[in-house]
Amino acid sequence: MLPHSLKHLLKSSKTTEYQEQFNKQFEQVFHFERCLKQIVKSIRRFTDPNPSFTMVSSLIGENKISDAELFSECLLKMKQNCINTSSEKFLTCVAMAEVKIEAARTLRNQQIHSFSIDPLNKILAEKIEEVKKEKIKLDRARAEYDLALEKLKAASEKNLDQLYNIMEEKKNAFEAQAHVMAQWMDSMPDVEQMIAKSIQQLCSSNYQYHKSVIQILNDLLKEH
Repeated sequence: MLPHSLKHLLKSSKTTEYQEQFNKQFEQVFHFERCLKQIVKSIRRFTDPNPSFTMVSSLIGENKISDAELFSECLLKMKQNCINTSSEKFLTCVAMAEVKIEAARTLRNQQIHSFSIDPLNKILAEKIEEVKKEKIKLDRARAEYDLALEKLKAASEKNLDQLYNIMEEKKNAFEAQAHVMAQWMDSMPDVEQMIAKSIQQLCSSNYQYHKSVIQILNDLLKEH
């Protein structure tokens, strides 16, 4: 049975508030979400072909191709009419080098999609979204607890015990969901590590790509 003195305290109590630290932690989740979406968008800008910059040439038909392919095709067509054999040989080598560079770029983009973009999107879909869903459940549980508390405040002696039991049930549900939410928040450092690993893979792919390009160009210039 609920003591009369406790009922008096309940009547003067305020709506349940989250701790300031928790509010800051959850705001950090939204911050991560905004940043991750922008990061993925930025990565796509330099890995996905941009149709607005894809050229079409009457020299090689009306089908759209990549700029690198167009460059190589044009060089090969140009060298066919070269009188100077050294120029013909150089243009051929440049065209072949560009094919190799395009292959390295394609490999780099594929690696970035597999090891950076996909994992980051997975974090957004499975981690960030789940935290937000659990927060919604927590808000709902808090609202139900506060409502039960308000009803208990206004209760008469006749239904006081019944409403107290309901309040306790809602309170326990709220505390249980708060525990679930706390576990998710405690896992955020692991999420940060996953983000860092994805960015590390991005840097590694870029490094290997630029290393390959430098080697291809060095080989080209050594021969000519």
